[in-house]
Amino acid sequence: MAGQVSENDLGIVLLQAMLAAKNIRPQRDRLLHLRRRLEQLSLGEDHADRIKELGGDLFNVYFIGIEYGARVLATCLKLAVQRGARFAVNLAFTAMSDEQLHDALVAQRLPARPTTQAEAFSRVEMTLNAVKVIQDHHIPRCIEHLVGERPPTVFAIYSGQAKTDSSDKAPAAATAVDLDKARDYLDRAITLADLAVKHIDLAVVVISRFMDPKKVASHAEYTDKRAYISELARDLFDVYYIGIEYGARTLLTCLKLAAEGGARLAVNFAFAAMPEEQLHDALVAQRLPARPTTQTEAFSRIEVTLHAVKVLQDHHVPCCIEHLVGQRPPIVGERRKTDPSDKAQDAATAVDLDKARDYLDRAITLADLAVKHIDLAVAVISRFLDPKEVASLSHFTDETAYISEVPGTTYSLCYYYYICRVSIDLSIFAGSVS
Repeated sequence: MAGQVSENDLGIVLLQAMLAAKNIRPQRDRLLHLRRRLEQLSLGEDHADRIKELGGDLFNVYFIGIEYGARVLATCLKLAVQRGARFAVNLAFTAMSDEQLHDALVAQRLPARPTTQAEAFSRVEMTLNAVKVIQDHHIPRCIEHLVGERPPTVFAIYSGQAKTDSSDKAPAAATAVDLDKARDYLDRAITLADLAVKHIDLAVVVISRFMDPKKVASHAEYTDKRAYISELARDLFDVYYIGIEYGARTLLTCLKLAAEGGARLAVNFAFAAMPEEQLHDALVAQRLPARPTTQTEAFSRIEVTLHAVKVLQDHHVPCCIEHLVGQRPPIVGERRKTDPSDKAQDAATAVDLDKARDYLDRAITLADLAVKHIDLAVAVISRFLDPKEVASLSHFTDETAYISEVPGTTYSLCYYYYICRVSIDLSIFAGSVS
């Protein structure tokens, strides 16, 4: 049929659409958790470093993460046209400003149930337009209002128009830091990311109908392994080496202060002699009083929390990374190798996503257990204090506790576990963790 791509040629087009779909959804999810971080920030010296860190993570989303999706979407449309596809390109979009294009994309009404290839490719086009507005406008403007300077677009960097000379900072126009405006731009980016996910998912479904189901299944399996979705290994490294390390240190300090203050702790010395896997099973199987009432029982909960945190920090998450990238990262406190000639001594590990998922699953199990135990401990200890003092301490810790990349380590691990559920092109992660 004129204007349609044949089944033989459609395979490569569908492949690109699937790769885009499996990239854009996780990037949308990353924007959602970055918005949660932004909502917890306020102007002031205390949050200055966290604001800069957030800006860096947003930069990674638009410059590295979603850039992959933009490229495969463009390739998808190019291949479709080369193989005979005809679809209604909206030329008016090319003349619109980014803000106008945002409003036009949100307001546009396409057939709710596309059935033709032309309608499917129109959805791909809409996805690309949405991604480019996110990438070239919304996220850079969000970063600009976070750090006071607008970062270069992807095009500017690749075309050589971006500034690379650090001595050339004077001409840069400063922007007033405004967290409310940053939130507005990030909200608009998420709105378009949601729209992009909807359009590309529909496009994949429609294009798949024109192909043999076995070929579609084969393409789905292939793209599960090849789609780039996130810098997973590095992010997991940050969780255990930076994020939960804060929790481990404060738990240890808590027990130390309690002992110095006269508390009697029922320390389980058997735990200290167990290997990590055995300790994991012991912690999960352990049965403590369902409703602790004494200080001793509360401190026992803290001890169990510390054991759980150390197992996931020193064993489960590093082992997960090891099976992602083929090399085990250092644990906290372990001496790092600095001599590049010493690489021969590093024992290579076979990349195995199933084992990586298993270790991450076990880490989440212990993180859930740790949350349960520490919450109970706090509730019991609070009963021995004046309610006003408890409220004051609660307010203080709300403002000062370090929570890492996202609100709550359990949430963070669950987020990365969700990403890890997808089979990843591991060549992308080679060298992510040194």
